Amino acid sequence: MTLTTKQIQSLKPRESRYSIADGNGLTLRVQPSGSKSWVFRSHHSGRITDETIGHWPEMSLKQARMIVRRRRKDAGLKPPSGYVLNDAFRLWCGLKGESFRTKKSDDASKITSSGHSAASKSTRSPHL
Repeated sequence: MTLTTKQIQSLKPRESRYSIADGNGLTLRVQPSGSKSWVFRSHHSGRITDETIGHWPEMSLKQARMIVRRRRKDAGLKPPSGYVLNDAFRLWCGLKGESFRTKKSDDASKITSSGHSAASKSTRSPHL
């Protein structure tokens, strides 16, 4: 289950502490006092470790997800499957090197890792 800001705001304290998982190791822990904290849960050598990374609302849901993604990457854990296209493109460009050739054009246009075309403009006339 992925959390939303509205869901987080509506979470009420209970008699005992409880946790709601967002996914990829990110969990929101709700204390009986009503305080809410972000926890990164990871598995190392068969052991589960919980690390508090911040408190809500000081740390937003988006910030917590970014921190967890970075921690998972730093720990060498499998990256979350929720990468956006921009993340995938940057990773691919990093693997391919500085530039690559597109198969589509015969003029050997290049696209740099920033995503901008380095080729000259086409000489085709526009359709009216």
